[in-house]
Amino acid sequence: MRRKAKRKQRVVLRYRRREKLKQHASVWLMRSGVAVLAAGFVLGIIVQSDSLFSGFLRRHTPLIEMRAPKTLAGQPVTLEWPTRRYWLWVPGIALWAEHRLEKKNPAICAVHFERNLSSNLIIARIEPRVPLVRMESMGMDQEGVVFPILPGSWSQLPSAKFNPALARPALGQWIASFAKQKSFWSQVAAISDDRLGNMAFDLKTGAHITWGPLESKGVIEKLTALSSVLEDTHQHLGGAALADLRFFEQGRIIIRPKSVK
Repeated sequence: MRRKAKRKQRVVLRYRRREKLKQHASVWLMRSGVAVLAAGFVLGIIVQSDSLFSGFLRRHTPLIEMRAPKTLAGQPVTLEWPTRRYWLWVPGIALWAEHRLEKKNPAICAVHFERNLSSNLIIARIEPRVPLVRMESMGMDQEGVVFPILPGSWSQLPSAKFNPALARPALGQWIASFAKQKSFWSQVAAISDDRLGNMAFDLKTGAHITWGPLESKGVIEKLTALSSVLEDTHQHLGGAALADLRFFEQGRIIIRPKSVK
């Protein structure tokens, strides 16, 4: 009797398990079907919205007007706009396009897009780099960036020749500190450095100035002392041929007058 009772319990348990499995399976299938339908509905909305959005942009393909200073006229720059210009209405795309133009053209310092949707116009404002010195067909600005310039342009700037190992950002800042001193900078014909890392100037008067290491500290103080010494040498000894400021920290400026051979 006990064996028959146990068999009946097992049959009942198996039946209940099968029923639960069937219920779980039907619920899972129903939920999966709903999820698939919902995903299809959302995808349809996205595709339709994207189509409407793209269509709107295509109908508003902008004119692009470039505005740049005269200093950029004739510069060897490449201005390539996106093939589908209507994407420039999107802020992120416009920012990407600005960075792309700046990276592709070293002579350009910055590009800014001004968008006017009502006029269907985008104004591209170009900010060029301004060279401080000439290095053959290249120029260098205050950030130490080297970029191409037109042959024969910027002829009023000093010529320069530097060791490629010099750190350009520091070199650009150093040159800029002198360019701000207009009275001295107007006399500079050339800038260079020697194998020991000493910077030097050749002045339009014919004087060669050995400045010393590349550092911006104390530039104004040294220039003030140098100008005074050069003026004194010009008045009493006919001008200086050489001036050495490497020992300035020790209180000395070595001068060789032009009269001394």
